[in-house]
Amino acid sequence: MRTLQRIRIGARSRWLRTVLLLFIISISVSCQSANQSSTLGPQVSGGETSSAVSAAAVAPASLSAHGAGAPSDQRAVSDSEHRAAVGDVLQKMLAAWDRHDMDGFGAVFAEDASFINIFGHLLRSRATISHHHDILHQRHFRETTLGAVESEIRLTSRSTAVALIQWRLQGARDPRSDEPVAATTGFMTITLVHANDVWQIVALHNTRTRPIPGRAIH
Repeated sequence: MRTLQRIRIGARSRWLRTVLLLFIISISVSCQSANQSSTLGPQVSGGETSSAVSAAAVAPASLSAHGAGAPSDQRAVSDSEHRAAVGDVLQKMLAAWDRHDMDGFGAVFAEDASFINIFGHLLRSRATISHHHDILHQRHFRETTLGAVESEIRLTSRSTAVALIQWRLQGARDPRSDEPVAATTGFMTITLVHANDVWQIVALHNTRTRPIPGRAIH
């Protein structure tokens, strides 16, 4: 009986020692893990912060390449190209007028464009604009030339532009007598939209200048 009790006590002692040893080992491992985490933590955190800062630093630089900041060579080139393309559209319009090619004149307008002429008449659609001016060019505008005295192109966005043209019309004839009339001047305010890689006129407002006697046009 005493032998059995000793065996039981010995087994319990060994079990307690094993449990105690495992507990000590687990504490030791936990401490090591904590130490490693505390050591590596700031490094990882610092690396992530550095990456975030780098991304934040790159982002403004990337944006400034497309913005209005100093390192804006890419934007300057792009804007210059857009402005040149708008200028080409305006030149095509004036050249078509001088050729009395009203199909070519209408081609620079969007299909749903609007045109307000010097008399305040509203023309809607490319077809209407082209047809109306074709009638004029068969009659008292048949010998006219339209030139740009001054022009200004402003890009309001990458897809929208506003142009201002001061024009001079020569060679017109009186609609009633068919006699030549003096050259006239005026302004066109033109809105263009860029879509499908093409700039087109969506709205044009034409105004004839009535100068005050003795004063120059500015």
